[in-house]
Amino acid sequence: MQRKLTHLAVMFALTLVSTFTYGKDETRLYSIQDAMNTQEAKSKLDPSIKLYFADQPPPSIEKSLGTWVTNKKFPLLNKSAKSVCEYTFIDSIEELQHRALKEGGNAVVEIESYYKKMIRPSTEKYMCGVGYVAIGVALRGTVVKIKENEIK
Repeated sequence: MQRKLTHLAVMFALTLVSTFTYGKDETRLYSIQDAMNTQEAKSKLDPSIKLYFADQPPPSIEKSLGTWVTNKKFPLLNKSAKSVCEYTFIDSIEELQHRALKEGGNAVVEIESYYKKMIRPSTEKYMCGVGYVAIGVALRGTVVKIKENEIK
């Protein structure tokens, strides 16, 4: 009987651990503009690498240099989901900008949410995955070279 109770207790504990690790997995939509207006964005993002979300029309594209995906995750750590989502979003945008620099581009176009490969193009909202212990943001964008005289 004692062995059976121990076995049940272990199974219950494993169920709780898996629930807290994987249980809460929801997606939320947050404002791109709010994230881009944060102090984090102002200090981390490179204004010389232009960003165009979803179907925002860029100036004339001289050359397309490839499409790239980011997949950033950060722990929740007693902060609001919105603030960690914004931080993670900005980190993802920064990664796309670094890729643009590496590939010789000066812009990233058609940026869209790509969380768990769910495509969500939007000029206003990005998708953020919220779990019990971590936040995730995945973006996909195409690095391009825009004609220098057309960059605004």
